[in-house]
Amino acid sequence: MFKRRSFLQALIAFCAGASTRGWGQARVRDPSRIALVIGNNAYRKAALANAANDAKAMQTVLSDAGFVIDTRIDAGAEAMAKAVREFGAAIARPEVKLAIFYYAGHGVQVEWRNYLLPVDANVTNRTDLRKQTFDLGVLLDVLPKSPDKTFVVILDACRDNPFGDTFLTERKGLSQFDAPLSTLIAFSTAPGSVASDGTGGNGLYTENLARELRVGGLRIEDVFKRVRANVSVASRGLQIPWESTSLVGDVYVFPPPAPLTEEELERQFEEEAAQWNRVKGSKNPADWAALLRAFPSGKLSEIAQARLNLLLADAGPGTARGLERHRDIVLGPGLPVPDFLGRPENPYSAGTYALDRRFSVGDEATYVGFEEGRDENRRFTRRVTKVDVEADRVEFNRGRFATDLLGNPVKRDRVEYAVPVQIVPAQLQVGKRWTARFAALRRQGEFDEDMSAQIVARETVKVPAGTFDAFRIEARIYGVQTGGRRGRHSAFANRQDIVTWEVPGLNFAIKEHRTVRRRSGIEEERSFELESLRQKE
Repeated sequence: MFKRRSFLQALIAFCAGASTRGWGQARVRDPSRIALVIGNNAYRKAALANAANDAKAMQTVLSDAGFVIDTRIDAGAEAMAKAVREFGAAIARPEVKLAIFYYAGHGVQVEWRNYLLPVDANVTNRTDLRKQTFDLGVLLDVLPKSPDKTFVVILDACRDNPFGDTFLTERKGLSQFDAPLSTLIAFSTAPGSVASDGTGGNGLYTENLARELRVGGLRIEDVFKRVRANVSVASRGLQIPWESTSLVGDVYVFPPPAPLTEEELERQFEEEAAQWNRVKGSKNPADWAALLRAFPSGKLSEIAQARLNLLLADAGPGTARGLERHRDIVLGPGLPVPDFLGRPENPYSAGTYALDRRFSVGDEATYVGFEEGRDENRRFTRRVTKVDVEADRVEFNRGRFATDLLGNPVKRDRVEYAVPVQIVPAQLQVGKRWTARFAALRRQGEFDEDMSAQIVARETVKVPAGTFDAFRIEARIYGVQTGGRRGRHSAFANRQDIVTWEVPGLNFAIKEHRTVRRRSGIEEERSFELESLRQKE
């Protein structure tokens, strides 16, 4: 089975307060792994119940994982400033490779910047806010730009109403902030939303985070996926954790004892496919959350996430939403292109959008196709002829082509797929990465195909239908024949490089470019661009 490159790393740096344990007193087990942990409860006007407990829970987990830790509880401005300076100096040491910053307490956003609050902050206006709190963006800007260092920032800091009536911010929660190089930023809830402080000994987010971090052998991105599934279901969609990442390598809090063998990887996929088949018709969010928790970066995880999003869509404001839908969309040469994404108000992020596809019978798109070696361009139309929400299936041109509700292919002319080809994810966000696996039944026989994909940019793309603001997705698929006239790992193998441009709310891709390279040396290159589109609500 093809072994793809993994993508990850981790990131970090930041604040602190009245010290429970300083750098010199920390239990040193691995000087390449350090953490700064802060938990602020004792605010004058809006005290919290569980931020200190959450910080202590994280301290215990990271200590058990061998991190050198500085923990601060109920930190004032002076103590936080001192902790930040010491943490910054520690990060700069050449032996430090992984640094984690965890903060539980109050945090607010003003003018798209995020501020973390010391317990002695007395804020009545924006000047007070800037002088007495810590600007997360400034701290992220000064992280070492070194490819051999990884940073993870975890913010359980979206509790509501930190100032009472003395100062009101224009937006709730924290602002989205795209992660800088070699960094992962994790928020306890979606941008602009608030998180639960919890009714037990810990907040809802950290209660799940501390438990999932202890699962050995999980990549840190997988940890956060499991946490998101758990918290989303427990809060009934009111609180959905969110991350931004630019990691490019695998990062573990508790590393696996050894890489999985080919047989173990095969067995893992078989178990995932079996669980997916058991729940694929379920309308219970807990079933899909269980699948995501068991296989957070599995080959079917984007399908599971899309189903969970759909089932939680009406549960609360924390659910990822698309923009306001245009009831009838008609696109074509000379026609105006609506501003589907909206002008970004936030200068620090390209934004996060639900793919938000809602197919109706009669929706259609016409494309102009280009193929290397052909002088004439070809034109083709895909028209929706059947939508089966229960079966997660959309058919085009009377069944000649079919996709799931996200638009991922399940049938393409004479090619059938056992599970959808997960080219597009449930949510569009620059930096997002995922993997997939699917079996393709072709004329030559059965193929086992592995894919890695990433959303690499939000950019402007021009096609015959007009000029669009779109997300660019790059995917690479390796396929080997597993049945039919040839044996597995035979010479009949290929690699496909696919680039597609997607716009949230549009049921069809704007553009796709595909390059096919076969082991025999044959190479094919083809693309298609949107010429016209018509879809209804």
